[in-house]
Amino acid sequence: MKLGISSYSLYQAMQAGSMDILGVIDWVKELGAEHIEIVPLGFSLVESPELIDQIVERAAKAGIDISNYAIGANFITDSEEAYEAEIERVMKEVDVAHRLGVKLMRHDVASARHLDRELQCRPRANRERLP
Repeated sequence: MKLGISSYSLYQAMQAGSMDILGVIDWVKELGAEHIEIVPLGFSLVESPELIDQIVERAAKAGIDISNYAIGANFITDSEEAYEAEIERVMKEVDVAHRLGVKLMRHDVASARHLDRELQCRPRANRERLP
């Protein structure tokens, strides 16, 4: 069994500016982990493709595997156009996963960017059901 860490676990540190994704890779190695899952929160590998190569190089230098790439995605949309746009976006993320060299990729269906809207709708839906 190999122990690893998801970059998602260090999202707050990255958002606070105390680490970036390359620093996270170094920190994961220092802890003795053998692999890392890359979750692009707070940065975009589609918009910054040069960062993909930097991540691959840093992980190789640290001697840890990039085991997985995880993104948020929502295929339940308000229109066919939005559905097609989401598929197109996810396909670009699959290309990122390929460039990272990962064999595994997942997408969360309850990503934060969609969850806020859903949570705002819940109270109204619950009120409508109450006597």
